[in-house]
Amino acid sequence: WNVFATTFNDVYLTWDTPVSPRRYWTLFDIGSGQAEGSSSKNDVILKIWNEFTDRIVQSFDITNVINALDKPQLTRTRNLSYYRFYTTLSLNSQSLLRFADGQCGSWAMLFLDILKLQGIDEPQEYVIVRRPGGQERFLVATWTFAAGSTAKVDPVLAQQYPFLIVPANPERYREERNANGALERHKGYDFLWDKDVKDQPGVPGQSQDNPRSDFANHQFVRLRVTLPGQNAPEFVWFDPSYGTMYRGANPNSEADELAIVDNMYVSGYYKITAKPIDESKFNNIDFDGDNRINVTEPTPIWVVRKNDLQDGLELMPIVFDY
Repeated sequence: WNVFATTFNDVYLTWDTPVSPRRYWTLFDIGSGQAEGSSSKNDVILKIWNEFTDRIVQSFDITNVINALDKPQLTRTRNLSYYRFYTTLSLNSQSLLRFADGQCGSWAMLFLDILKLQGIDEPQEYVIVRRPGGQERFLVATWTFAAGSTAKVDPVLAQQYPFLIVPANPERYREERNANGALERHKGYDFLWDKDVKDQPGVPGQSQDNPRSDFANHQFVRLRVTLPGQNAPEFVWFDPSYGTMYRGANPNSEADELAIVDNMYVSGYYKITAKPIDESKFNNIDFDGDNRINVTEPTPIWVVRKNDLQDGLELMPIVFDY
């Protein structure tokens, strides 16, 4: 026999028997590392949640792992992002760990998968918030509003949606070149007309100061916990993608949480439609690219209204088991 190498293997203790088939190294490392020394399930949940609150969640980098199998301890060094690319297709924890970028659902599932590997599986813990009917979407803060232009396109539509955005392409996101000259797609908004409504730096997300902020829905984790300084458990909404949690005055109702989300984070509501545009009314911008200033064929537009009520009544929660 010849000595080949000395290898090291991490062993993780969990709060209870894992109940998730998604047994990824990063999930064990975050869960068991954060929850070390916990004396109750409540402590486990809140300590794991603390990993998300500074908006820097890291995974193991497989390149570093392969090159360091003979090292006694590895650390997580790869930042996981919330909408680093505006069209990210990462919809679950597996793809979030693979691509290091994900949608809100992938972040909610990441948090829940970490808990499940600690043996914590609560009922009705997943919440999707959307507008009833599904036609309207929402703009997450901060978007600023100026004079409305929808009346130049459709005076009747302008009565409900006075503000107008004309995207430059169906995907509406611009492309940028990185430091190596390679083209990176979908790093921001690309609008031909945004004089009515402008995206400003607003709510920061995981590893992103100003992530994408137009959505058809947003996804949360809903858990019954006793928060520090409180004497009884209550339902709390956790938003891992932003590292934020919401609690209302009524522990048995979602109405307060919806009102908080609506008031603090929703700038406006919009829907996507298509209308002919008289380009002469919009500073002679050639929206359709035909090198003429005329009335276009039906062109995709966003028509927008401010979120004036901010009472949460325009949002609908869908609660289910994950």
